[in-house]
Amino acid sequence: MNKIAIRPATVLICVAVALPLLAAEKLSAKIGQWETTTTMNMGGAAMPAMPALPPEILAQMPPAQRAQMEQAMSAMSGKPVTTKSCVTEKDLADGAFRGQQQGDMKCTYTVVSSTPKRQETTFQCTSAAGPADGKLVVDVVDESHVKGTMQIKAQQMSIETKFDSKWLGACATAK
Repeated sequence: MNKIAIRPATVLICVAVALPLLAAEKLSAKIGQWETTTTMNMGGAAMPAMPALPPEILAQMPPAQRAQMEQAMSAMSGKPVTTKSCVTEKDLADGAFRGQQQGDMKCTYTVVSSTPKRQETTFQCTSAAGPADGKLVVDVVDESHVKGTMQIKAQQMSIETKFDSKWLGACATAK
């Protein structure tokens, strides 16, 4: 009878590799169309009101760019902003409810912990404005309702975002 020798170091390596894979679970939220309302605060206080862009500048922008600019201006004023997004099974496993990347910003996300009820993610972003890093926490209230926070630190400012998301139904299919 052949005996296989198992070294303690081999066992430790296998356990170290397997534990994160076993511990990470996807969020127990529904896939499909979600509506998210976000409020942004800078340095612990609501951000000051931003001056409106002149109507002639807005009129020169393509409709999609104008809508994105108006949404960004509203978010920066501290007013709640509501968006819709399609959440997939992959999103629930890899990091859902991150929001949309803006302009030239490139972000790398790392899921730190994930259970059916809570997911914590750290991220590092780069853009022409400089680097930023932060933490995103998503809590599942029930399968149709999630809420969370995101803290962002960039150069000499910090931003805290709170969001509340509700499931609407199936995602619209592209035609």
